[in-house]
Amino acid sequence: MRRSPLALVPLFLLSTLSLDAAELPREKNSLGCELVLVPAGEFDRGMTDSHKLNASHRNTMLLGPDLVDERPSHPVKISRGFWIATREVTVRDFKIFVEENKHRTDAEASGKGALRLNPPDKESIDRFVADPACTWRSPGFDQTDDHPVTCVSWKDAVAFCEWLGKKEKAKYRLPTEAEWEYAARAGTNTIYLGGDLPETIYAYGNVADAALEQALPGMVKRQQSIRLQPGEGDGVVYTAPVGKFKPNAWGLFDTHGNVWEWCSDRYYDRYYDELLKTAREKGSYAKPLVTVDPQGPETTPQHKHGDWRSMRGGSWCSGPMASRSVSRAYGEAGDAFCYAGFRVVKEAADGEAAASPFADPAEAAVWKWLLERAGRQEHIEKDNKGKVKWVGFYDAEKKRGDYYAGSLDLDPEGYVVKLTFNAAHFSNDDLAKLAPLKKLKILTAWHNGWVKEADKTPYSGAGLVHLKGLPLEAVNFGGSWFNDEGMAAANQLPKLRELQAYHCRVTDEGVKALKGNQNLTRLVIGPQYSEKISERSLADVATLGKLEELDFNEAIATWEGGLKHLAARKELKRVKFDQGFIAPEDLEKLKAALPSTKIEYVEAKPEHVEQMKKAAAARAK
Repeated sequence: MRRSPLALVPLFLLSTLSLDAAELPREKNSLGCELVLVPAGEFDRGMTDSHKLNASHRNTMLLGPDLVDERPSHPVKISRGFWIATREVTVRDFKIFVEENKHRTDAEASGKGALRLNPPDKESIDRFVADPACTWRSPGFDQTDDHPVTCVSWKDAVAFCEWLGKKEKAKYRLPTEAEWEYAARAGTNTIYLGGDLPETIYAYGNVADAALEQALPGMVKRQQSIRLQPGEGDGVVYTAPVGKFKPNAWGLFDTHGNVWEWCSDRYYDRYYDELLKTAREKGSYAKPLVTVDPQGPETTPQHKHGDWRSMRGGSWCSGPMASRSVSRAYGEAGDAFCYAGFRVVKEAADGEAAASPFADPAEAAVWKWLLERAGRQEHIEKDNKGKVKWVGFYDAEKKRGDYYAGSLDLDPEGYVVKLTFNAAHFSNDDLAKLAPLKKLKILTAWHNGWVKEADKTPYSGAGLVHLKGLPLEAVNFGGSWFNDEGMAAANQLPKLRELQAYHCRVTDEGVKALKGNQNLTRLVIGPQYSEKISERSLADVATLGKLEELDFNEAIATWEGGLKHLAARKELKRVKFDQGFIAPEDLEKLKAALPSTKIEYVEAKPEHVEQMKKAAAARAK
């Protein structure tokens, strides 16, 4: 079984060693502690990529069997939202509890005290020793009321939660390990909140670093932590005031380091392995059944020797490796340590805890952003089994019907696969904010960016380059400043099959940007009569190797000017010329050349034909 923090820290010393933030609901409790309402959702718990871990921690030897309790990674669902404290319980909080409840901690009542740092013993595991004088009031180093309380046992933490719950007539408790990791990661899948490299941790938390190494030479070096020169690291020796470092995307502070945090679960080093085995038996090897709200094992063979409880997050004396989002440790429920504390969870009311229709909180955050920028009311549509399949919004006063409306279509697992937005005004920066929609296949933005001429550049569509990692198959822009930059960006989408740029600002150069594309099967171009696009673009269109459908609208086309290039594309299934002009004899030539192709032609009004002829003459000059 993996070493407990009681042994973990000294043995580590002898070893060589995650959408802008969602604006989630917040409230303050009677202690002045802010809590955030974390939505229901799914994530992969545990170490997801051991190869990446090895590659980014080449100076670290604590791998292999020492990390068996972090793997295998397995899918977990949090079915209800919950309130979680954005910070750890402070000395001030605990002092109020002790005074009001006349509580004596286990360290005090037992007479054994808590495990404290023993600096004079520099080499042995006795660097941390039990000391009757070591309690939450005097952990062996200086603290203020704003520091996290330490030297409290799991039982002390549970008693605190029960007291606070009675005080506020609410259900307070410790987080489960699943809730803790879900909230700590906040939608990230990197090793640390700041990325995969260990040095990124210092911005987010107080871990064993150069400051501790300078105070106690050799203590941190044994953990093979990096950046141990004076002035490097996070700059704190022991505990830091809560909230001193950067929060995660959901507003939680100190999920890396400061103090190990007690969780409610019983600890078992093989728990993840057993969960995944059961999940595969109920599902399949490739797609295991999602484990819903795991609470930890009811008991284990080791629990006949003690009530071992889980801890998460690392501490001021743990190096980056031991303070990752997936790092696990444990302690006996009645023991206390100068490097362990806790944060609280408050159970949400039924209305607050309603499961989000979105499988990924990052996608829920995108939807909230869309709602806020539209200023509309949400509408949800469910299938006959009660599963949410569509979320949309509309003008609350319905002054313009559904014109200013939008919707997201969800797949059966709760992931967004289609986004439609009228009057979207999606700037290039806004398009980048859609990147969390990792299964998005269809993006439609009609009437996007009807803005003043001087403001048109941000609406070019160039922001599509930020969506290259999505499985986008169709991109549809209409009535907007979408232009040649947008066409070039769309050409970089690796799975794109359909591209519509109707009533946009695309020119011949934009179509040329697609030249030689071997993915597109449908292309819709509509320059709105006067724009700088011509039949010459048909030569570039003819190079699209898999094209089956073409809408070439609002333009003049002649046989010699471009139609003859299409005539060589026998695999075309449909070609439409809408609101354009083609001489009858040229149209008949095209039909004769493509007898199996459905060719549709709707001639523009005479005044529009004249408009197009003037535009063609201007281009010729």
